[in-house]
Amino acid sequence: MTSPATTGTTGIQVAFPALESVDDSGVVTDTAITVVGPWGDEVETSTGAAGSFTPEFPGIYTLVYSATDAAGNENSVRYAVAITRRSTASSLVSPVRRSR
Repeated sequence: MTSPATTGTTGIQVAFPALESVDDSGVVTDTAITVVGPWGDEVETSTGAAGSFTPEFPGIYTLVYSATDAAGNENSVRYAVAITRRSTASSLVSPVRRSR
């Protein structure tokens, strides 16, 4: 599996790769990817397929990849995605002081 992005910007879609899990008996089919927002709220859930989310607020989002095999064994891995505020055009332009 390719690791997901570790940074992003508010208002811009952040993609995450599909989850692939295996154990001694073969491929694990019960998988999920959950995106948790900066305040602990669930933002998006995928059933293991590649997906994306568009963050509204800056902060640290967590991608939780989880898998359960046929015997009920569970495992998960977490990735942090740091989201920064998108700059607006007006914040990029400095006022010009005119001399008299």
